[in-house]
Amino acid sequence: MEENKKEPEKRFGEIRIMWSAFFLSSIFYIIIGHLAAGRMVPVTVHDIGLLKKFIYFLIAVTLAASCYFRKLMLNIRKKEFSQIKPAVRYRNAVSVSSLTANVTGMYGLGLFFHTGDFQILYTVVALSSVFIFFHRPKKHEFDRLTGPDSGSRI
Repeated sequence: MEENKKEPEKRFGEIRIMWSAFFLSSIFYIIIGHLAAGRMVPVTVHDIGLLKKFIYFLIAVTLAASCYFRKLMLNIRKKEFSQIKPAVRYRNAVSVSSLTANVTGMYGLGLFFHTGDFQILYTVVALSSVFIFFHRPKKHEFDRLTGPDSGSRI
């Protein structure tokens, strides 16, 4: 009986470790940018303004999608998803939404490689980090999905 009580805590701990890796990866984008800054060969793009606007649009769409994916994955009630264990479903929701938000940091790094502007890198990575933090595993959500009231197995 004691094992059954510890299983949800263990699962939640695993989800938290996975999320921490996504969050900490944002720091690596800044480190990569600084390491590459001295070695970068300027990339000539005909219209860098258009590229910036496109990347900013892509970032906005990606961040909105990260929120949508999480909400969708946590609230879905279809029969084919009822067979997925709630802890697995919660892990998938956290990982997909965090990874989607993390991708924006990569967009920022790519834009930095084209412009060499550290302000763009810092701003986009900070925005990415805020959204990853927003998608952190929350104990009350996890308990709602896996608790005894949910009628589910871990």
